[in-house]
Amino acid sequence: MSNIENIARQIKQANGVGVRGSLIELYNAVIRNPEQLSQVSDFQSVGYAFSCMLRSSISDDLDVLQRISSVAYLFLTLALHQSPNNVELKKQRIRTMVWAADSFGYTAMSAPRAHHNSYNAVSRFTSPEYYSAKMIIADIADVPGLETDFEFRKYWEEAGLHFRNRFSGTTCDYRSVAAEGREMHKALFEPLRNRIIDEADIDF
Repeated sequence: MSNIENIARQIKQANGVGVRGSLIELYNAVIRNPEQLSQVSDFQSVGYAFSCMLRSSISDDLDVLQRISSVAYLFLTLALHQSPNNVELKKQRIRTMVWAADSFGYTAMSAPRAHHNSYNAVSRFTSPEYYSAKMIIADIADVPGLETDFEFRKYWEEAGLHFRNRFSGTTCDYRSVAAEGREMHKALFEPLRNRIIDEADIDF
């Protein structure tokens, strides 16, 4: 087990509470040697730990936040590929995209066909949060009943505001948005995995 996995597991065991020093230590270790990420087998712990960096606000720099959220998203996605029915993993991936909606939005924008719209919502020339919102809605829609959960209903409704028709006043077509969000999740995975793991490039 690598050193960064050991740190990440300690953070996860503490539920991300009182571990600010460990979060900074983990971040700095990865910055010094991003090749370590290719050796990780405990995807869940590393993804969770990077997600906690967002909640703990260890930086307010947009590039740093994009780097953190992209690593968190990728490793939580890798963990979901291993355990596709793990609702807690899905929830943490949603939180990651919510906590870094603006910075992660730039990563989401890089997904093939990210700018495609099959519905009449808003212009594609809009904020990065618009692209994160598609993926947030897709993840919430894929967990039965999650859109009515106290925490996630707020995320669902806030994400939906990006897809209201400004001219007709109609509300978000959640089904259409979720379908496109799922395609974005699929399209983003391989390019992001290649960049972060194969090329050890985390210079967002």
